[in-house]
Amino acid sequence: MSNIDYTGLDAYEFFHGVAEASRENTRALQQIMSLQETEGAKAQSYSVGGSSGSNQDTMAKVDKRLDLEALLSKRMEANYDYINDAYTLLYGISQLGDGGICYDMGSIYADLLQWRYLQCLTWDEVSERLLTPVRTLQQLEKEAFEFIDDKNYIEKNLGK
Repeated sequence: MSNIDYTGLDAYEFFHGVAEASRENTRALQQIMSLQETEGAKAQSYSVGGSSGSNQDTMAKVDKRLDLEALLSKRMEANYDYINDAYTLLYGISQLGDGGICYDMGSIYADLLQWRYLQCLTWDEVSERLLTPVRTLQQLEKEAFEFIDDKNYIEKNLGK
């Protein structure tokens, strides 16, 4: 478990925060991959003098990407800790379904919250994966959030 303090967070705030952390990491990885693509690998030139500035341009692009990676790495690491804690809350410490919401309420509740908030899927996409109508899933989400809040589940399972 991470060192994140979840004191006072209700289920709605916790899972919407997890979704934002997941989206933020996805955007950061896309930025880094986009910069990697602009670096491009060029064929080695053996002509006298080489081509003017091509190595410098490539190195500047690599440096820019490395600077961005360094800048984003701590934030991404904190986001991954948050996401990992959410998996623990949903599926237990082993994250295999032998604990957490999966054990206490059933796998559909854990899977619903995982697809909706950790994977950031739309209601229709979650419905398709779980073969369950959207209205039913929204009711199950409400029940899960009420259970989590009524049992003080976040603090009990992720608190210090």
